[in-house]
Amino acid sequence: MTKKKIVVIASLVAVLTLTLTLFVIVAPEDTLAEEDVRAIIEERYTGEVREISASGKHYFVEFHSPFGVYAIKVDSDDGSIVAFEQTSQKTEVTEWKGDAESVELLTLEDIRGIIEETLDETATLVEAHLEEDGETYYTVQVDYSAGKGTFEIDAVTGEVLLYTIEDNLPVEPITEQEAIDIALTQHDGDVDDVDLEEKDGKLVYDIEIENEVTGKDADIIIDAYTGEVLSVEFD
Repeated sequence: MTKKKIVVIASLVAVLTLTLTLFVIVAPEDTLAEEDVRAIIEERYTGEVREISASGKHYFVEFHSPFGVYAIKVDSDDGSIVAFEQTSQKTEVTEWKGDAESVELLTLEDIRGIIEETLDETATLVEAHLEEDGETYYTVQVDYSAGKGTFEIDAVTGEVLLYTIEDNLPVEPITEQEAIDIALTQHDGDVDDVDLEEKDGKLVYDIEIENEVTGKDADIIIDAYTGEVLSVEFD
């Protein structure tokens, strides 16, 4: 290679290096500012950003809303939500600085749905009162197939804060034979074991039935007062 060619190549390398260096120096800054991230979060969700910190290619945001406190991870290039995790269930009403009128309270239909989900479709809403005592919640009275109940339900999130049921149960549980008869309607076979025990706060019959023909066994849990089949598990 001639000396002239070497000089030309060296010159081209130098020009390319200088061009790349200038491109890096003057390249536009694409990373979002903290103000941009705050605006993205607060426009998308009801609440306010309390803290923002940056690390690498992400912003880490502490966000407070009527529904709780959230840790949000945001891509610093395009503002996309990388991770969204609730760190506490609820911000206290005294902490909440947002516009109270912007917080939508549950309707009576919402409350009926929560009660039916917690109990069953036989539950009937008798009355509901909105209470404000540091928190905003409904006190709800219900009629239920197994008794009468009282609920306290968060008026914003729908969380059941407390509920009690006054059971209208028979004085005596059903007999062991009655429980066996019910269990045999669920699975054919021979009764291997019957236990009367407490499970999840209820008095129940735990009945094991074996079927040598099919080789399938069943463990059946029956409410000792109502005779309701609570679960059937096959082995």
